[in-house]
Amino acid sequence: MNTILSKPHIIIFLAIPVLILAGMIFPEYSIDIQLSDTYYVITNAFYTTAGSFFLLLLGLIYWLTGRTGKRFNAILSALHLLLTIWIMIMLALPIFNTLKHPLLFFECLAILLLAQVLFLINIIITLIRK
Repeated sequence: MNTILSKPHIIIFLAIPVLILAGMIFPEYSIDIQLSDTYYVITNAFYTTAGSFFLLLLGLIYWLTGRTGKRFNAILSALHLLLTIWIMIMLALPIFNTLKHPLLFFECLAILLLAQVLFLINIIITLIRK
């Protein structure tokens, strides 16, 4: 467990195929958002592709920071990974039915944003620490 938390990029790189697979299995699952006079329809395939690129970016940041010899705070890293990956999978799978309830969808997005704030705090702490 300690080895996995010391290399969080491994967890992220393993979550990317899971997210892509969810997009391939449920391609007809979509979210409909109406803003003003425009109606947006975002399919699951687009969401999971964008989420996979986002996870790839996070994994590269974790990997590159680890290559400098600096270590992330294990608790903040674990919390960030758990929240980010869980929320992305919750939004991608129709089992959780988050896209049919707008309040639950926006709560998931708020938790995802909070997880990214934890990530920024973790990066700042890591880079300041000697």
